[in-house]
Amino acid sequence: MHGRWRTAVAILALTAGCERRAAEPPATTTTVRAAAVSTTAPVRTTTDTKDLEGMPASTPPLTDVAAPPTRALPRLTGMPNSSPAAGPLDAPVRVYVFTDYQCPVCRRALEPLKLLSRSFPTDVCVIVKHAVSSRHPLAADAAAASLAAFRQQRFWALQDRLFVDQTRLGRLELVALARDVGLDTAAFARDLDDEAVVAQVRYESALAQQLSVAATPSFVVNGRVQRGWGSYRGLESVVEREVVRASAIAAEGVPRARLAYEATRRAGPDGERLAAALFEPLP
Repeated sequence: MHGRWRTAVAILALTAGCERRAAEPPATTTTVRAAAVSTTAPVRTTTDTKDLEGMPASTPPLTDVAAPPTRALPRLTGMPNSSPAAGPLDAPVRVYVFTDYQCPVCRRALEPLKLLSRSFPTDVCVIVKHAVSSRHPLAADAAAASLAAFRQQRFWALQDRLFVDQTRLGRLELVALARDVGLDTAAFARDLDDEAVVAQVRYESALAQQLSVAATPSFVVNGRVQRGWGSYRGLESVVEREVVRASAIAAEGVPRARLAYEATRRAGPDGERLAAALFEPLP
């Protein structure tokens, strides 16, 4: 959309995730925009986007981007490292996704999240974090596999396959999936047990618990926490409101590269804590 901003007013009716459910705060509307932010989100029907939930790996994988490591928070096990992402790292809206590869609801969110990234190519950066549940015995290895693929710049390609059949995530099956997406399987097998990879999965899962986003999937959109999955349209409306809010912050003279951080920091009583936990150290 050029020259005007259309806001979609929708309530995100979040359904249960793998752990629990929570409702979205009421939507608000505004018309503030700034040159630093633009969006080209297409209008889509509810049927179109609902169908995507049952079609994992039905569209091409996103392009791998590496989000820099965050600071390690005290009293958490493991260690942070670069995270798989899609979209520009200086985007005014960051969507952090906490996922578990044995969570059936996370599977439903896969293609809608890819659509979100493609619908906001300059305004949204999607960053994936792991929140492995102790109830899912294969999830930790699957998370490590995704990071091993990330080392070969094929995270999104392998993640697609991990969600196709969530019952086939054993070690041999993971190596077979890696081969199918063109990975160096010898390097992949080594990286599955690499201490840095294992430590990252452990750290992010502990971080999810500390931030109360261990119910998968959970989303942190510029500091706005959403637990569970409702619909593409609901998540899109949250992103649209955050694009507008980032525009207002940009109008204050905040540089584009700091908009998502600043929007997160200002996002209510937990904003400062979320910004410190999720963002890389800023200059």
